[in-house]
Amino acid sequence: MASISNDPNGRRRILFVAPDGSRRTIRLGKIDRKTAESIGRHVEALLGAKMSGQPIPRDTAAWLANIEAKLRDKLAAVGLIAAEHDSCVALSDLIERYQREREASNKQSTLTNLGLVVKDLDRVFGLECDIRRITIAGAVGFLNHYKERGLAPSTIARRLRRVKAIFAYAVKRKLLAENPFAEVKILATQPAEREAYLTLEDTQKLLDVAPPDWRVIIALARYAGLRCPSEVLSLRWQDIDFATDRMAVTSPKTAHLPGKEYRIVPLFADLRPHLEEAFELAPEGAEYVISRPWADQCRQKALGPSGWVSVNLRTQMARLVRRAGLPPWPRMFNTLRASASTDIRNTYGEVAESAWVGHSPAIARRHYSRIPEALFKMASRKAAQNPAHQGAQNTAQQATARSCTQESLSPQVVVQPKDTPFLAEYCDSVQCTKLTLSGFEPEFPP
Repeated sequence: MASISNDPNGRRRILFVAPDGSRRTIRLGKIDRKTAESIGRHVEALLGAKMSGQPIPRDTAAWLANIEAKLRDKLAAVGLIAAEHDSCVALSDLIERYQREREASNKQSTLTNLGLVVKDLDRVFGLECDIRRITIAGAVGFLNHYKERGLAPSTIARRLRRVKAIFAYAVKRKLLAENPFAEVKILATQPAEREAYLTLEDTQKLLDVAPPDWRVIIALARYAGLRCPSEVLSLRWQDIDFATDRMAVTSPKTAHLPGKEYRIVPLFADLRPHLEEAFELAPEGAEYVISRPWADQCRQKALGPSGWVSVNLRTQMARLVRRAGLPPWPRMFNTLRASASTDIRNTYGEVAESAWVGHSPAIARRHYSRIPEALFKMASRKAAQNPAHQGAQNTAQQATARSCTQESLSPQVVVQPKDTPFLAEYCDSVQCTKLTLSGFEPEFPP
């Protein structure tokens, strides 16, 4: 057990017996009694962990990660913790370990985005900074740095997730007691102006002005929800089975995840005619559904370090939107996919949406869910025909019929309204019939 001793001039020290039986002293200097007792409790926890060979308690480890270097040196001098130079881990070392362990599972585009986060960490903390010196206050300052730069909330949230993953790895490898970024959050909602839904009528206008190869691109993205350009330009003729009305969609985005290399998608009724047209126009021996020379160049470019991020189809798509006389919408191909996802969910349910479009229900609700204008009109137009509404009307009519029935009236006096259901008439006849002690059932024995 550790005890606190008072020295002259308000100085205090902690006394304890080390595992080897020697008496040790930690001089705290001028400090109040309450703070000294708090330090004493952590000293006892460190001593107990050292004697039993167990991990340091979580609250003590968190306290240890945030104390000043002077106190840490005193704890190291009495053998309660390792010396500073033995346990120091630079931020650059942590990032290197993290990248090395994840190198096999990370795509090149992921590593590229991780490089942006590393630059941000270097700008705020410096790569030679000891990771134990990064506190919760420092993590909040890192978030404020992003805000001061004027980055969009969704961009900040995406980069913060990567930073949290790096420091969570440090906790998992016991390089840190706790993740200083764990509670640093930012609300990353989808801006309303970026949520668009392309109706089937506007889709047809777009298809009418598009050349054959672009009709297939638009149809695959709008009717089947394929990611464009990665999944659309990766689709091969051998992946399409017209006999069973299905196609296997290769997903470069999730190819590194087990079981997510591809998904089976139906040939939707609106999509099939465009695929049949493309099949008729395809050159002999074509491998890809989109087999134009510019598509081959895009696929070749996607093999580079930036992957499909460097492939740009937005420029031509914007021309087609203007030619169709449609107002431009943000995130063109994402809107096509989101519109398809919305229609599939409304028609076939969340399970089919998740399996066919290739994202989880949680991701769908966060990024792809839309409420088409037609649903608002349908809800208001068909309110009177809604079965629940009819049920409420019937209940109200029956209640009115029962309340108007008086015991003094005979069944012949009651006039049944023309619109009153049969059940209301049946209830009137029962209520107007006086019961005797014998009831309805015949007497027994007869």
